[in-house]
Amino acid sequence: VLPPANAARIAALCGRAVPLPRLLDVPPRAILKAALSDKKNRGGKIRYALPSRIGAMARSKNGGWTLEAPAALVNRCFAWASSG
Repeated sequence: VLPPANAARIAALCGRAVPLPRLLDVPPRAILKAALSDKKNRGGKIRYALPSRIGAMARSKNGGWTLEAPAALVNRCFAWASSG
């Protein structure tokens, strides 16, 4: 939801303040399985709180603060975060 340039800016600014953590050595499948029992899970679908721009969160069509994300996108995020 957040434009890639803004995501890179946020990551760079946070990284200047403190070193960004790498994902623990936990397979994404295990993280996603645990997320299925999270309070944001709705009907077996994991929902995420996502920024829409710096200082603002995306809202769903029903006015909530969580959105579904395509599995392919979630997997790309895990790959990016694991690459360090």
